[in-house]
Amino acid sequence: MKILELKQKILYGSFLLLLCGITGCNNVTDDPARKLITKKPATINWENTSEEMISYSADVTVYRMNNRFDSALKKDSTYRLCTKLIGGDKYTRLDMLDASPDGQYRSIITGPQETIIFNTLTNEIQQRTVSQHEAMDFAFLQSELGFGKVNLDLIKKEAKRLALDVTNDQKKSTLLISLPNEYFSTDVEKRISTKLTYDTTTETLTSIETIDVIENESTVTTTMEYVYQKIDGNYVKIGMITTIDTKYDNLIELNEPFTDYYESYDDIPEISDEDFEKMQSEGNIFEIPSFSLGNPADLSSVVTTVEVYDDIDINNTDDSVFKLIF
Repeated sequence: MKILELKQKILYGSFLLLLCGITGCNNVTDDPARKLITKKPATINWENTSEEMISYSADVTVYRMNNRFDSALKKDSTYRLCTKLIGGDKYTRLDMLDASPDGQYRSIITGPQETIIFNTLTNEIQQRTVSQHEAMDFAFLQSELGFGKVNLDLIKKEAKRLALDVTNDQKKSTLLISLPNEYFSTDVEKRISTKLTYDTTTETLTSIETIDVIENESTVTTTMEYVYQKIDGNYVKIGMITTIDTKYDNLIELNEPFTDYYESYDDIPEISDEDFEKMQSEGNIFEIPSFSLGNPADLSSVVTTVEVYDDIDINNTDDSVFKLIF
């Protein structure tokens, strides 16, 4: 489970802060995750849509579901997101709207050189981290701010210069780019695949899929889908769906073997009210605080995270929002 937690931290550290604004198309679907984002139009304030997008802010509501414990997506947290280009550099601030277990409200600011974590109410800086830079810069794969259309002409040009694997499917109006695995591998995590898919009609990035093998024990497939809302011919990010599918190659040894387990809540047999009352009176009914679905010896899981963006404000973020990191 520590590996899964690490994977989630990497995802929301690296991808949220570095690829924070990458967005995708808004398709009609019955998918519950996408319905959370598209059930109502997002409120977007952009006075002059002909101007270049240099700042973006929004209230973000996060929903999560682990298929081993949950039967549906549940609200997890909320935060305020602000990001802006200042002097050609991107700065991002997250203000958590929910208190931490210790009762404190915390914020995070990330700039080109470092990341700081601080108390939102007192501005006391609690942690500083130097930003890590990859050997190869893939920033061209998104727009400068990352919350609008991408420059497909530039992407194609740079991909050709770097000799990346590019597939252009004109019938499906998609552009698929695969990135070199060696730039994302570590001592414990071997990258198998990194694929970015663009819609060439709307000039948007629709998804990112990565596949990693971790310590030769599990294979983790991470998929991020991006959702837009169109406004005056422009596209604005209104949500993101992240799926982390972790599959373990081997079963773990249990102290006590399990003979019965259920793959979903629908598989659990129901009993009548009469039988329930009888079992309760006999002391045979008790609450299980945490009930795990699936084979207890198999640690595989699918974790889905949905981020819903609303009260979106374009080009109205003041530089002073990021003053603690200057």
